[in-house]
Amino acid sequence: MIFYLLASFSLDAQEHEFRFYLGANYYQGDLASSTHKFSFSQGQIAWSAMVGTKLSDIFKVNAKFMTGKLVGRDSDSKNLSRKQRNLSFESPLYEFGINTEVNINHFLKGLNKYGIKIYYTAGISLFHFSPKAFKRNEFGEVGIVDLQPLGTEGQGLSGFDDKYSLTQINIPFGLGFRFHLFDNLEMGIEIVPRITFTDYIDDVSGSYVSYDDLMAANRPVAAMISNRTGEYFGTGVVNLPTGSLRGNRNDNDWYSFTGVYLSYNWGVGYKPMKFNTKSLEEDASEPQEQEGRSKIIR
Repeated sequence: MIFYLLASFSLDAQEHEFRFYLGANYYQGDLASSTHKFSFSQGQIAWSAMVGTKLSDIFKVNAKFMTGKLVGRDSDSKNLSRKQRNLSFESPLYEFGINTEVNINHFLKGLNKYGIKIYYTAGISLFHFSPKAFKRNEFGEVGIVDLQPLGTEGQGLSGFDDKYSLTQINIPFGLGFRFHLFDNLEMGIEIVPRITFTDYIDDVSGSYVSYDDLMAANRPVAAMISNRTGEYFGTGVVNLPTGSLRGNRNDNDWYSFTGVYLSYNWGVGYKPMKFNTKSLEEDASEPQEQEGRSKIIR
C-alpha cells in the first residue's frame, strides 16, 4: 500500500493553487441554541486563504489561514432552562493549519465527465480564541469583558482547575466540491467541521461557583458575570451554591466553517476539468445503439 502511494507521486506533474474563501463560522457548545451535536449556532462571517500543492492524482497538501468570530447566546435557545441561565459569549477566532485533500474522482472516474471535482479534506490546526461577554455598568453603559481572566468557574482558585489556554488544537474534516470557470480559475465550496479538545470556547463547562465564594475571593466581576439568571428575571443576584450545574463538561465545543472560494491554479500539471457534453451524449445514445443491434439480431 505504501509503495503504491509513493509510486503515485509525479514530480513532472506539479500543480499549485491559491484559494480565497468567504463564508461563515458556526459554533456548537453549551451556549448553542440546541443541544444536538450537529445543530450549530447562527453563522458569523469569516474568510480564509490557502496555498496548496498537488502531490499526486490522489493527494494534495495545503497550508490554510482562517479568521472570523464565534457567537453563542442562551437567548437564542428554545429551551426554557437555557434561556433562564441567560449566558452569552462572542469570541474572535484565528486559525492556521495544514491539511490534505483526497481526490474522490480518482476512485469514481465517472464524475469527471460532469466537470466537478469532489474531495475529502482533513488535517490539524492551531487556533486562538478569547471569549467575551457584554456587561452593563451602574451608569447603564455597555462594555465588553474578557471572560478567561475572570475565572468564572473558579479557575485559578485553590481546589479548582488552572485557567484554560486560549490557544488550542483542532482536527478539521469535511468535503469540498469544485468546478472550472475559465483559464486557470476554479470555484468551489467546502463544509468543514472542527473537532476541538477544549470545552471553554464559550467559557462554560462545568459548575457554578457561588456569588458569595467569588466575592470572598475578591472576584466581584466574575461573581456578576458567571451567573446572570437574576438579569433574566429582573431580580437581584440568584446565589446558586457552588457545584450547581452550569454546563456539560463531558462534551467539548465544536465549530464549523462553510464557505465558497475562488481558486487560481498554475504549474505544468494543471489540467482544467470541464463539463464534457460529448461524453453525456455518447452515454445517452449507447442504449439506443444497443437496442438497434438487438433488433437486427432478431
